[in-house]
This record gives sequence, C-alpha cells and structure tokens, in this order.
Amino acid sequence: MKTIIATICFLSMGTVGASAQTEVTQIPLLPGWNNLPGDEFEGTEVDKSIWGLYGDRNRNYYYETFGNNTSQGMAQTYRDNMVTVNDGILTVRATRDAIETGLRNPGYTDPTVDYSVIPRYPLKPQHDYTKIGWWSGALSSRDVDKYYPLYSRIEVKAKIPYEIGVWMALWLRHRNGGASTFEIDLEEFFVHDDDANITNSWEGHTYEFKGKKTIHQSVHGLTRYKDSDNNIKVKNTYNLNPFSERVREISFDPSADYHVYGAQIDPLPGDSATHFAVSFLLDGRVRSVFSTKEHKIEGTSIYKYNEMLKDEYIKGDIDHIWDVAITGGIGGKPDGNGGGILYPELDPQYGGDLNKVPRNYEMNIDWLRVYKRASQPLWLGSVPVSWDWKAETAEVTIPAERFADLRMGDQLVMDFDPLSVSEYRNPGKPALDIYNAAGTAITTVKPEITQNDAQVTFVVDNETLLNELKTNGCIVKGKNIRLFSVCRYSAANTKWAGFKQIKWGESLIPAVQFSNLTEGQKLELTVRDVSKGSKVYLRLFADPAPDKHDRPNLSSDKKYGHIVNLDEGVEEKTYTVELSTKGIQELKEYGLAVTGNGYYLRSVRILGEEKEPTAINSVVSHQTHNNAVYSLTGIKVANSFKEGTLAPGIYLVEGRKVVVK
Repeated sequence: MKTIIATICFLSMGTVGASAQTEVTQIPLLPGWNNLPGDEFEGTEVDKSIWGLYGDRNRNYYYETFGNNTSQGMAQTYRDNMVTVNDGILTVRATRDAIETGLRNPGYTDPTVDYSVIPRYPLKPQHDYTKIGWWSGALSSRDVDKYYPLYSRIEVKAKIPYEIGVWMALWLRHRNGGASTFEIDLEEFFVHDDDANITNSWEGHTYEFKGKKTIHQSVHGLTRYKDSDNNIKVKNTYNLNPFSERVREISFDPSADYHVYGAQIDPLPGDSATHFAVSFLLDGRVRSVFSTKEHKIEGTSIYKYNEMLKDEYIKGDIDHIWDVAITGGIGGKPDGNGGGILYPELDPQYGGDLNKVPRNYEMNIDWLRVYKRASQPLWLGSVPVSWDWKAETAEVTIPAERFADLRMGDQLVMDFDPLSVSEYRNPGKPALDIYNAAGTAITTVKPEITQNDAQVTFVVDNETLLNELKTNGCIVKGKNIRLFSVCRYSAANTKWAGFKQIKWGESLIPAVQFSNLTEGQKLELTVRDVSKGSKVYLRLFADPAPDKHDRPNLSSDKKYGHIVNLDEGVEEKTYTVELSTKGIQELKEYGLAVTGNGYYLRSVRILGEEKEPTAINSVVSHQTHNNAVYSLTGIKVANSFKEGTLAPGIYLVEGRKVVVK
C-alpha cells in the first residue's frame, strides 16, 4: 500500500548520476521535524521488538481482561490473534464469534477445565453490566520496554469505528506509573454521550453536537490540590484539559477513511524546566493546546499539573517516556443516568434485536510516526482561551531574548484555528500580523490568510525586521483566530514552511531566500490534501506585466516547466523542480510566488545545499558529504548509502526512514 518504485540518485553541485531502481518506502519529512523510528507495519506480523500484545498466548494470555472490570465495564477479552498485519495495515478486530484460543492458566491445574487451544466463543464479562462478551485485540509498546521521548510528536494514521458501545482508542501513557502519572488520549469516541446538545452554564454556551460526530483528545494525570487542612497533596485526576479543548466536532466519519491523530509535547518557552505544553493534532493541524502554566491551585501560586516533570517520574531518561497503546475496547460502564459508553446491543438503531448487531468491528492502523523538533518554539498556548465564546482577538507578547538565534531568512510559523461562530460572535476573515511595542506592524511581506489555513508564515526578509525582533521582541496580534504557537524555522532547513491552502491564492517567498542559489540546485515542494487534477504554478514574486493579470512565470528550459502536476492524496508528498540558469537568476532577483489550485503547501526547500536532507522520492547523498546509515535501534551500519550494499530492511538515512527490499 505504501510501497513505491523510486530511483536512487547521487546529487552533487551540478551533477546528477542515476543508478538502477530500488524498491523503497517513502516517509515524508515534515517541515520543522526530524523522523524517529516508528512503525509502518510493512511485514506480515506484529513486530515484537516494538509491540507487546494483550492476551498473548506465549505469555499465558496476560492482560487479557484489561478494562474488563466493574470500574470501567469493558466487555472484551483480549487475544493476540485478534491483531494482524497485512498489506501494510495493522488490524485490530473485535468479534463475538468463536475463535481458536486457549484459556489462561491461573497457576494451578483445574482438572475440570480444558486449557487447550480450541474454538471458543467469547468469555462472559467480569461484571454484570452486560452478558455479551467479545474477543478483541490490543497492543502496547511498554510491554516490550519500548518508549518514546517526552518531548516529541507522535501520530497514528487510523480508520476507527464510530459506533455506540465501541471504545477503540489511541493513548500515550507515562513510562513510570502509566495513566496514573500522565496519559494523553490521541483519540477517543464517546458516541452515545456526545449525541446531544450540551449546555455549559459557566461558559454560557451550548455545544450543538446532536446528530453530529465528535472527538475527545484529553489529558489525565497527577494533580496537586489543597486538602481541607490547606495541605498541598497529589492525586490522579481525569480530564485535566477543559471540555472546550478536549471535545470538538469533526466533519468526517472516522470509520469511513483514514485520519491522523496525534500530539506534540514541548517544554514551554521561557519556563522549560517547570512547564510543558501538549498540542493536540488532527490530520496534521493543531486543534488545541494544554499548557501546565495556565492552571494554578486557586488562591495560591502553586501549579496543578506539572508534577510529572519531577525526576522521580522522569528518572533521568527524558528520551524514553511515552508508551503507545492501541486498544480495541468494546463497551463501557453505564453512568446510572442513561449515559456512558454502553454496549453495541444497546444502540437504538438495532431496536434491541441482537441479530442486527454487528458481529465484528475493525480498527485499521496504517502507521505510527514519531518526530523530534527541528524548529524552535517561541510561544505556545491558546489565545483567546477556548471557553471564551465572545472574544474575537488574540494578542501575545514575545520577549527579545527568544529571538537571540534568529537569522535572516528564518521563518516565524504560527499555528492557528479560525474562531467558530457562537451565540455572541460571527467571526469574519482571519487576520494576523507582527507589531512593535508602539503598535506598528513591522512586517513588509504580508502573507495571505484564508479560513482553511492551519499555519501562517512570516519570512524574516530584511535587517530592520531582524534587528527589531532581536532587540525589542514583538507583539503578535490576530483577529477572528485562536493562536496556538509561534515557532522559528531555520532558513538552513527550509526556505518556506507552513500549512497553507492554495486555491488560486499564493505563498510569497522573498528573494533573500534564494540569494545563495547556484547552478545544479533544485527546488523541492512538499504538498498535501491534493485534489484530483491539481497543479502548482511557479511564478516570480514580481508585479504582472502591464497587459497581464498573473505574475511572470518562473523561467524553465522545459515547456511548461513552471507547472507541477500533482498526484491526488491527503498525505505529505514531495516534488522536485529543475532550475534553469535564467530561473536561478530570476529567483535571486525577485523571489518566488507559489500558486495553483486544489492543494495545501507545506514547504519549499533547496536541494543540493551542504548538509541539506532531501524529501524527494529518492535517497540523496552528497558526494562532498556522505550520510551515515543507521538501523532503527540507532546502530550505525554504514558510513554512507550505496545501492546494493544493504540487506533488506528498514534504515534511517538523514533522518528519513528507507525500506530496502
């Protein structure tokens, strides 16, 4: 499914040599992030070096009843053979049919029980909330002692049932203490409870969810509180982020197609030793930010939710914290008031007829991908706050010291979300700019902002702007938007990074970004969410000729060389553009305008620069700078990538995963 045929090339300054074809798997390089090992599920079985399976026959079916108890009320019993890998997809299946399985031996042999592997129907649940049991599957990285960095970006591409009584979920759990210490829910669906219009009297707002679909992205964990004697104590609590942040309407059916669920965990700029932020992601977009700095015990200066950062929980190993769990839960305890996750047989659409209830549910996982930041967060948060349904403006001050490493050509990339309509506001067009203390806008190139953009990008293109930011800092002001982040992206890695809808609009890249462009170098474009028949048009950042409507086309040695035909698809994909001698001179003089229709632009980079990793559908090695090859466990296996020298397997080259078959 994810395999492509790509030509392995060796590029140097002005020379291209092509070798034979090799079968590789392309994993796009996200702007501002470096790839870490995850799982593409390319084999024919679960990789036991990455995952442990609940209900594993070889481990006496351990964790078989996880969640199947009176506290949570799940109805499944886990078995390892309910998790399979085929054609690049991991499938977690739940069934109420018979499967081939044995029984857990409790440590003594009961002569009346047959423990052997035979066809068996699901076991009765360990509670009385329902009589109908299910077999299902679950896997977790902690069960093979596999953990991911505290500060990282973790995403899972999945197709998940959206049904009453189905609790299939994606979680991150803390290595030391699990969910009792800290848990981040990348995705949960509570179909029964959310199918209602929910009024929050404190917010003065009604969430009109009736007949719609919603997602929960939540944090749970250690919480400081003040007891009745005013002593500060610590306990575990759920739903640390408010309802307005953790629950939101979605416009798609999660069971109909694949979507990407994730989170970014970062140290908080300016308070990195004390606070952290969790940015929740949906299809690559930031949807909410939970910051520990925003929550204090009432009447004190003590923060409630940053207990996790103490060394007694980190234990000196910040790079091995998160357990990734993929669970095929069925059912959940009723709350006694008509609510709760409930069970599939209680779905009103089946009218109480068990014969109409599906006998099987499947969750399909395309990949798990993990990243470490290559960009620098300057500010993280949520402004205006999510529960303020009247606010229409955002304002954030960033002090000068956070711009100390800023360089000409760097980009300030800002995650945002257009404000939604409420009882009190009807937002207009989004607006965002950078100001000095006097309230004067200090940018010269004003990026176009549309309702569907996920990021806005400002290029530091002149000394005046650079010096103002480094000397005085700035104030970021927006209207009709909720601001989530301001991050610095280095010009050494990318000339433009963002998340910009191109629908005959344009992204403008100043000439300063191309000042060192030389013969033999190429442009690389990364796009995503591409509609059928879409094209990129490369034009100059110059005024149209007097008799023309459009900006001048970028010159090319090929007919229509300024047009890039795109393949339909939702994930990031990269394209390279050969540059003519004239085109290089034009870019150095005018800069670039990227336009077209039917796609989102993610980055523009230059290939062929020293130490510049590539994101094309090939592996690049500069003749003047060999790039080492590593195994997924971090072991160096070769000094440089050379075709035909590596055994079949998955490798890391310049931060990119490559599968050689």
